[in-house]
Amino acid sequence: MNHSHHHHGDHCSCGSAVESGPVSASQLHHALEHAIHYLPAQGPIGVFVHHNTLHAFQHMPFEEAVIKAAQIFAAEPYLSEQTYQEHRKHGRILDRDIDEVLAREPDVALWNGRLSRRELRRALLIPGVRRVNHGNLAWQIEEGFILDHFREDLAPTAKRALASDHPQRLWQVCTSRYQPSAGAETKRAMRPAQAVMAKHDSDLDDEVHLVLVRLVSSYLDQGLAYWPMPSREQGLLAATRALFAATQLSDLPCTFSGLSDEFSRQSEADAESTVLQLLDQLGVASADWEKFLTSELLALPGWSGMIHCLEVDPLLAPHERLSFSLMEFLAVRLTLTVVALRNIMGSTTAWKHQPIQSSRHFDPLTHQARLFDACQLLGYHSDFLASLAEEEFQELCSELEAFHEWERRRLLHLAYELRHERQILIPLARHRAMPAVVEKTDRLQAQVIFCIDEREESIRRALEEIEPLIETYGAAGFFGCAVDYQGLDDPSGVSLCPVVVKPAHQVAEVPLESDQGRSSIRKILRRVASRLSRNAGIGSRTLVRGTISTACLGFFSLFPMALRILAPLSYERWMAKLKDLFLPEPRTELQFMRNDDESRHATTGLLAGFSLSEMADRVANMLHPMGMTMGHARFIVVMGHGSSSLNNPFVSAYCCCAKEESFCRKILGSSVPIMTRAVTTWIISTSI
Repeated sequence: MNHSHHHHGDHCSCGSAVESGPVSASQLHHALEHAIHYLPAQGPIGVFVHHNTLHAFQHMPFEEAVIKAAQIFAAEPYLSEQTYQEHRKHGRILDRDIDEVLAREPDVALWNGRLSRRELRRALLIPGVRRVNHGNLAWQIEEGFILDHFREDLAPTAKRALASDHPQRLWQVCTSRYQPSAGAETKRAMRPAQAVMAKHDSDLDDEVHLVLVRLVSSYLDQGLAYWPMPSREQGLLAATRALFAATQLSDLPCTFSGLSDEFSRQSEADAESTVLQLLDQLGVASADWEKFLTSELLALPGWSGMIHCLEVDPLLAPHERLSFSLMEFLAVRLTLTVVALRNIMGSTTAWKHQPIQSSRHFDPLTHQARLFDACQLLGYHSDFLASLAEEEFQELCSELEAFHEWERRRLLHLAYELRHERQILIPLARHRAMPAVVEKTDRLQAQVIFCIDEREESIRRALEEIEPLIETYGAAGFFGCAVDYQGLDDPSGVSLCPVVVKPAHQVAEVPLESDQGRSSIRKILRRVASRLSRNAGIGSRTLVRGTISTACLGFFSLFPMALRILAPLSYERWMAKLKDLFLPEPRTELQFMRNDDESRHATTGLLAGFSLSEMADRVANMLHPMGMTMGHARFIVVMGHGSSSLNNPFVSAYCCCAKEESFCRKILGSSVPIMTRAVTTWIISTSI
């Protein structure tokens, strides 16, 4: 039987889709909406880089959120235990911090009151458990690192209790009495990739992503590719089907044999129906759709999140705005997965019955070694451990298992934060209540509003230390002015605001009326230069033009490259002079004033600039929360920052100057009657 063709059997969803289609479609959309919560909310890197990894868990307490996120994203919830113990050795965490954290935790009496949970956990946190695992334990035992002598960092009471004992005797008692079982460690695969890895030791994700990334990147291309992907205007799924129908891709691995037939078979179905059919072929029950879709999308989170962001806001695409659909992305991904499963495992449902080994390999020797280490920290003699009743011994082992690594790291993190509170936050609060260093004056020398950026914070603190009569404030980098900004040379506007804010106003940089001629010349020259640059870039990758350009121009490119490396400042000055000569820059101004409250941009639908009342509202909304409502200094400085870079794709996220300039212009350009309630001083705008 040819697995590359679809056969209508009892499990086929084609017939049932007519009957239960609306219900299944509703369930599918509901499952996909829940899966989307865990995707990165960062679109194309453009102007404002922002992503909160825990945005899907903000409704949960922090400790629960990091654990849940660690389980879903296969990440770490806290710093490593070794890192916390290093901080403890260097005084960043004090023993009394750990004691205070333990005092806040619920306590339980063990062994009829002879031991408490708090005492047990303190002994394990101070000085900390020894790191053992199945990979290094056998070697440590064989080399004698564990059984020749007790730990050297034991508390004095523990050392005295173990003075007459020997490590080998204690080890023998631990291994003879404690026989941990694996329990339910072995589980079934949650994803096809897990099953393929367990059975064939092959990474299915690598195979799928090899094709999927090439398809999606070609579809999302913003003008860099020499040949655009055909049929892109019809959507990702239709373009992919058309591509495989028109060509035979010989470079595909044998894992995807029959892929063209599969795309051809589903050619009449839309993305939603295709996903429903593929889920049915994979044997995924509707109750498991949410978990399955979440895990499949998170296998390639960046691309999945990118597609979703562009689907929600197509204007995020810098050049070509296409039809973006996460459902279509999912249909292509699942199609690749189904075809690969047929070729690797012979069936699209066999993966569900494949047992997999837990990521945390169960090793009884490791658990016994942890008991052995805990007994040393507690000062338990081998005779004492052997004399414990079975119920008491099991109670001890259960407490040790419950106090696993993540729980120890949680308490150490709380102690880490407590020391920060004692060292930084409480002294700051006390300092705030102290009398002023200098006598109060009727008017400060200056008030400076800084962007809340790590580079500006150091300057802000230094300024306050040098001159107490200068008052500083912090503000978000867009200074409350959400705008769609279009520079003189920009083909379209970009949103200068956090990703969660959508601008309603457009601000454009335009040439002065006296420089209109120079601006027109600049546009023509830029168009010619861009065309030459693109042709040169493409030509350098072809056989004929690449050979000619390398032979003729390669030697001459050596001189500017050497100058840029050896004398970067001279190179920049030289390039600036050439740019002024060949690309004259006109004098410009920002169009941020709007006299007509209803005037909107013809293509974007955004308000063309700000009205007087809107400017006053934004200035007041920025100054009032900061407390700048009275007693203003003669000078108010809005301090922005910017960066220059040759090849850093994040460079635009390191600048807030456009927003800072817009904020200052709002204040300077507003009439006195409107602005008296906000500010009545001169504004100086500067950038660093």
